[in-house]
Amino acid sequence: MALLTVHNLTKYFGDRCLFSGVGFEIGERDKIGLVGDNGSGKTTLLRILTGEYSSDGGGAAFSRDTRLGYMEQHTGIDAQCTLWEQAEKVFANVIEMEKEWASVNRRLAGSESGDADLIERQHTLTEQIEAAGGLTYKSRIRATLLGLGFDEAAFSQSVSSLSGGQKSKAAMASLLLSDTNLLFLDEPTNHLDIQSVEWLEEFLHSYVGAAVIISHDRYFLDRVTTRTFELANNKFYSSNGNYSAHKALREKQREVDEKHYKNSMREIQRVEGIITQLKQFNREKSIRAAESKEKMLERMKTGLETPENDAPVIRFDFSARVTGGNEVLSAEKLAMEFPERPLFENVSFDIRRGERIFLLGPNGCGKTTLLKILNGKLTPKTGKVRLGAKVSAGYYDQTQSELNHSKTVMDEVWDAYPDRTQTELRCALAAFLFRGDDVFKPVSMLSGGERARLMLLKLMLSRDNLLLLDEPTNHL
Repeated sequence: MALLTVHNLTKYFGDRCLFSGVGFEIGERDKIGLVGDNGSGKTTLLRILTGEYSSDGGGAAFSRDTRLGYMEQHTGIDAQCTLWEQAEKVFANVIEMEKEWASVNRRLAGSESGDADLIERQHTLTEQIEAAGGLTYKSRIRATLLGLGFDEAAFSQSVSSLSGGQKSKAAMASLLLSDTNLLFLDEPTNHLDIQSVEWLEEFLHSYVGAAVIISHDRYFLDRVTTRTFELANNKFYSSNGNYSAHKALREKQREVDEKHYKNSMREIQRVEGIITQLKQFNREKSIRAAESKEKMLERMKTGLETPENDAPVIRFDFSARVTGGNEVLSAEKLAMEFPERPLFENVSFDIRRGERIFLLGPNGCGKTTLLKILNGKLTPKTGKVRLGAKVSAGYYDQTQSELNHSKTVMDEVWDAYPDRTQTELRCALAAFLFRGDDVFKPVSMLSGGERARLMLLKLMLSRDNLLLLDEPTNHL
């Protein structure tokens, strides 16, 4: 049975066709990778299917038995309850039945002869609780939270005190615990460490349902998916198999298309030469023959598609404006804590010019907080940070919160660098694949990957000589 049927979906942004002719069915156990370059329309497609966006043609129909769960790439929960209580909300109906069962049980305990109606209600509630997973939901919550990288101490923490990455994982936990049979997951591994990604892989393997997964992690897709959808050059491609199998198939098809195109162009040139010769004879029979050949030539050109070009590549140039001193940064006895959550203490290190440093640790241990302290955006509880001579720090924020969503792409960059000419900025934007009318697109309409490119461009233009990068590859 198909959980979802899509036929001939089309979407435009202004006069630009994002995609057209999108059609597919999703079966009950399909695990589908949805791939494509940044801005190709992957997230937009999911939002059309969920009803958040409208299409410009075609349609989609869910089976009446479909129970959809959708996790967006920027999802996060900000609640005052604890992490455990947030996960328990998924089972609110079970918890209410448990409370009623306990109440009925107390009333029966106080009754000497027993009440037939209460006994019947107790029996009914027991069956309903068991059918709704009441015997296992607590162990499922615990396994899911541990699997996503939370330790048991975090279970009692307020959700509002969690890091951005942990809030995203809390949202994912609620989704994975929900009663669904079709999942839409948009970049689900962005905030997961290696162990949590491995746990998610196992979860999806055992998940009794279908999933559509947007991800730039090809290794994750290879281990999880059984079908692949691709959006490229305004078109939709589908194949059975994981990402690597799909990529090999598409590459083989490109070679066939390229060969067909070259052969067709040679034939077109040959026919054009014949037409030229026939017209030179300037006889009625020759002219009629030329006209016949021209009609044939028109049919050949109409049915001929230009082969796909290789995807354009961003051109990075992180050259510094000035060369800083050998001593770039010194951190001395840094300590930081938030309410309910001590992060780290006695952190000391030095950074010298030319070093490339990898900051590693589980979600919530304080990696982002440390970068913000080094960048002067947060003040440590104790300790100090000293920048070296002529050192200027540039910061990439994984939450992309520094972008103004009400501005256009062009204005976002120009307002940050008003001394640059329009020509300079248009060239820089083009190098980061913002071309034509894309520069006038509102930031709010950009995909996560496009926003990442915009932030990296602004960082490159700053020409700082110390780069503090918080998950810069998440959307690339």
